[in-house]
Amino acid sequence: MTTKAPLDPQKAVVEVMAEINKDYGPETVVWGSQLRFLDVPRISSGSLALDTALGGGWTVNAWHEIYGDESSGKTTIILKTIATQQAKDPAWTVFWIAAEEFVPEWAQILGCDIERIVVMQTNVLEEAANAAIRILETRTVDALVIDSLPALSPITETEGSMEDQQMGQVARMMGKFFRKAYTAMKRSLVEADRPVTCFMVNQWREKIGFMFGDPRTTPGGRAKNYWYSTRVELKRDEWITEGEKRNQRKVGISIKCLTKKNKSYPPERVASFDFYFDHNELKLPPGNYDPAKELVTLAVYYDVFSVKGSYYHFGEESWHGRAAVEEQLRWDLSLQQRLQGAVLEVTAKGKHPEENRPSRRLVRSKK
Repeated sequence: MTTKAPLDPQKAVVEVMAEINKDYGPETVVWGSQLRFLDVPRISSGSLALDTALGGGWTVNAWHEIYGDESSGKTTIILKTIATQQAKDPAWTVFWIAAEEFVPEWAQILGCDIERIVVMQTNVLEEAANAAIRILETRTVDALVIDSLPALSPITETEGSMEDQQMGQVARMMGKFFRKAYTAMKRSLVEADRPVTCFMVNQWREKIGFMFGDPRTTPGGRAKNYWYSTRVELKRDEWITEGEKRNQRKVGISIKCLTKKNKSYPPERVASFDFYFDHNELKLPPGNYDPAKELVTLAVYYDVFSVKGSYYHFGEESWHGRAAVEEQLRWDLSLQQRLQGAVLEVTAKGKHPEENRPSRRLVRSKK
């Protein structure tokens, strides 16, 4: 009786790979070491604190949901992301589906080049979904934004009467949309292929017939949450005000971000930073974060600063009081770059101070 020689496992895998690639196209399956990006490619949000919480920024070739209450900074975060990328690459182009009003003046204040933002105005869900899929298939843009999901309605609702009941239509359609959208945004595993980063803006709503648990939900059903690479919840921590009594005015907001879901980095990370939308005592141009305050908070949190009493030490330099550090950082770009580099170096090594601290929350310091 003859026995078969044992198969070489490595050779068998190679043969199966060759068969799959022959049936479905070259490079359908490849070895992990052949992948074009061994590290997950990302783009910056414009905020070092948010980039750190995300694991280095927004991942490309993925969908990201930004949600929260009204006036919490959702659209602002996306516009600042666009402005940051366009500052690095003037050819960086965005397709913006405006179910809500797109304000060119505000986009420019935040630093965006509106010549590189293609705007489509529609409140019809089917029109927005079909346009998004078509633009993803062309590989002609670097980002796709839908602002926002709650403002989109199925055509049966827009053309029907007020008495019609159409429960769950948006939820059913969103599952189908994401399945088609992910096929459209598929990119080569090994070849250079223009990446795209997609953003969905959403907002809290109250559940129908709520009795127990969290009364809040986001429109679009639960199926959509499966497709997001990250889900970031935004909260307006507090208004930033200046002046006293009758002359008091709001000049900005403190934004708190919580990464509720993250497929490429540990979730439940908190980022907190200040955003100024009006002229202010710090003389920061409207439409900007406060990078000095943000950087000092991170440097203390990641032990880049050596803090002894009220003194802050970094290398051979020292300051008395946090205000002194922030004041120098606002005009000393060299110090800003060195401090930012030190923070990024620590975070790149995966250091998490919460492992030996009583609290893991990144606390925003008081003004």
